[in-house]
Amino acid sequence: MSHRLQETLDSGELIVNLRGEGDPAVLRRAVVDALAAVAERAGIREETIHIEHFRPARPVPTHRMAVVGV
Repeated sequence: MSHRLQETLDSGELIVNLRGEGDPAVLRRAVVDALAAVAERAGIREETIHIEHFRPARPVPTHRMAVVGV
């Protein structure tokens, strides 16, 4: 962690918005494991309240240009 707070916190909220290539379940597990490891090293309690992981469908354009730069 590159930054430190000047004062202590009693609680907080962390939002992770990850867009990456790969199996969503593998990425989810990597994030959950990393957060747990950081919390353990820091001596804090972490709790996951909401998590989503998915692979979006390929984009399907509704319009295609037949000629570019007329």
